[in-house]
Amino acid sequence: MKNIHLSVVLLLVMVAVASGLAGCVATQDFVREEVAASATALRGEMKSADDRLAGQIGAVANTAAAGFKKTDSAIAGLKGQVADLSGKVAKVEGDQKDLSGRLEKTQQDVTAVGKKADTAIREAGVAKREAGIAKVQHRFPGGVRAYLITEFSVGKYELSDTQKKYIKTISGDPKNVGFVVKGILGFADHAPFPDKAKSDELNTELATKRAAAVARELITNGWNPAGINFEGEGPSEVLGPRGYNRSVLVVVGPKAQASAAPSAAPASGAGTPPFLPPPPPPPPSR
Repeated sequence: MKNIHLSVVLLLVMVAVASGLAGCVATQDFVREEVAASATALRGEMKSADDRLAGQIGAVANTAAAGFKKTDSAIAGLKGQVADLSGKVAKVEGDQKDLSGRLEKTQQDVTAVGKKADTAIREAGVAKREAGIAKVQHRFPGGVRAYLITEFSVGKYELSDTQKKYIKTISGDPKNVGFVVKGILGFADHAPFPDKAKSDELNTELATKRAAAVARELITNGWNPAGINFEGEGPSEVLGPRGYNRSVLVVVGPKAQASAAPSAAPASGAGTPPFLPPPPPPPPSR
């Protein structure tokens, strides 16, 4: 009895297992169908997506191509404008070069004219100076050579280093060996002094101080002070252009033979070293 009962149980178990297996098979078939359906649907969606993507890519490509074409056209236009502008710039540069050449030529012409004018002015000044020197040099008998110490500052009688160097050169000139100073003549400024009533008097005094300063420097450089006469001219005696007129004329020549005749007294306002007056105070400023 017990065995029969066990057999029935086993039978029931086998039936249950068989039913379960059948259910599993059915489930597997269902799953397969669902998977197949899903795969089909997915493939459809993927194809649809591919189609849409291809369409979008085509649209983008078309838009890009149109944009590139438009950009190429714009670039071509810009290149044309650049070429046109380059041509204009080249023309302007050519015109500028031509103008620069003309300007340089004009400047050269102006410079040449200026040099000719300067030369003419200088020659005229030298001629006037030489005429002035010749006009006064005869006042010093025996003088054979004249030197002009020029460019005194306006209203001043003090010697500059350049003037002192020139006087030293005169003193060391071999041609002057055995010569003596025949006379020293100072010249005044063109410009009047502020005190118009005393301007001529002050200018004459200034010219005399200039002559005295040169006399002292000549003696310092070894010239024999005996017989050195100096005097100053007033503003009415013009030696040359402005620079030349602010000057001192030194006339030298061979020493005169001894004579028993008394020497002439120096002109008024003149002096004879070594009895030179001390350096006077500067004239009133202007």
